[in-house]
Amino acid sequence: PLPPETLVADAVLDQVVFPGAGNIIKNEALHRARMHPLRRTSSLRAEELERVVMEVRDFSIRWLRAGRAPESLIYNRTACRECGAAVRLQKLGERGLQRVTF
Repeated sequence: PLPPETLVADAVLDQVVFPGAGNIIKNEALHRARMHPLRRTSSLRAEELERVVMEVRDFSIRWLRAGRAPESLIYNRTACRECGAAVRLQKLGERGLQRVTF
């Protein structure tokens, strides 16, 4: 189990929790779940946790079926393809390697 103070961004990259999930999946799934990557896992309500899990799963399955990454809404972009809002880039990660997070 993850420590309760774990960032949700780090939790998604934890290969015990989400095997195969990488940085693109993390960014896209958290955005689609409307989840700020700096949230602590201990602060998530059950429905928020379920939404994150479902978005990671759905994005991963679409990638697997297509054989390539689905079109990104925010990853490696300056504006969200959904709403047009500016996308901020920041390096995040408390558990080892810091990853670019949009």
